[in-house]
Amino acid sequence: LHALPTAHPLRRARVRALDTEHGPRREWVWARLGRARLATVLGHLVTLADATEGPVPGATRDALAQWYATEGYRADEAALRALSLADHADKEAIHCAVRALYVPWLQRVADALRAVVDAGGYPKPGAVAFADGTCLLFADGLRWDVGMMLVASLQRAGVQVDTTGRWVAFPPVTGTSKPDLSPIRHLLSGGEGLADFTPSITATGKTLDSVAFQKLVELAEVQVLEGNETGDPSGRAWTEFGDIDKYGHKHGCKTARHVADQLRDLEQRIQELLDAGWQRVRVTTDHGWLLVPDGMPTVSIPAGTYESRWGRCAVLKASTKADLPTLPWSWD
Repeated sequence: LHALPTAHPLRRARVRALDTEHGPRREWVWARLGRARLATVLGHLVTLADATEGPVPGATRDALAQWYATEGYRADEAALRALSLADHADKEAIHCAVRALYVPWLQRVADALRAVVDAGGYPKPGAVAFADGTCLLFADGLRWDVGMMLVASLQRAGVQVDTTGRWVAFPPVTGTSKPDLSPIRHLLSGGEGLADFTPSITATGKTLDSVAFQKLVELAEVQVLEGNETGDPSGRAWTEFGDIDKYGHKHGCKTARHVADQLRDLEQRIQELLDAGWQRVRVTTDHGWLLVPDGMPTVSIPAGTYESRWGRCAVLKASTKADLPTLPWSWD
């Protein structure tokens, strides 16, 4: 597949032809016993082929976001599910097939996003609702398709679930976007932490760190729940759970296998809080992530043109005139 030109229709045709031959094996008893893994992978590849075939709709930010939240995310989910079944013996073949179908689509979506942001700017995220009886559960790196898996599992367990989407603070890194959806958002602003994309405490000018974050949350009369604590459900609470993002930085494509375990544990934590008497558990996250075998295409930033550079964003020097997409930091 990978030897064919980018977006070549034969890529999808070959996947579908293989599925016509081998797809029926998913109905055999061997599949129910977990002994038809590649036939199962093929099903996810067909879903990926279907999800990445059509044009990327959406002439505006809202239209693009709506399409992704209802349809587009299925490509990410299919790629993740296929990667989760890769074993040592066939990892290369599965990774090659996923990359061949997935990367051209990711580029088209990225181009569409850049076009609507160039035209309308990047939206400023709104505050997260946070009433009494609500526990705000922060799950680092709970991207949209994984969140939809969680929704489906909770609904099967009889939990009432409402789903809303929100633009992440820019750039989409934890230092910037986690404080933006926290109970102390109104106490923060830009400042000296730009190199780490971390806001400062407006009253003191000091860069926010984890210790100050917890103290400010508590001063805002919001309980900070550690571990399996459940707190007082008559008030408000903040708690954190999961390590999908941390695990992904360290283990790459093995993250696909890790997600299912994380979701089971997260669902158990939500149920634990509801059983303790919380009226609402609002699960929120700071950013998504992309999981692409063998990495993604890169863009070079010339040395000496930036103040700070990370893997997915950089702060350019004021004097730099680079032909790169630039946006303001959400905190300043």
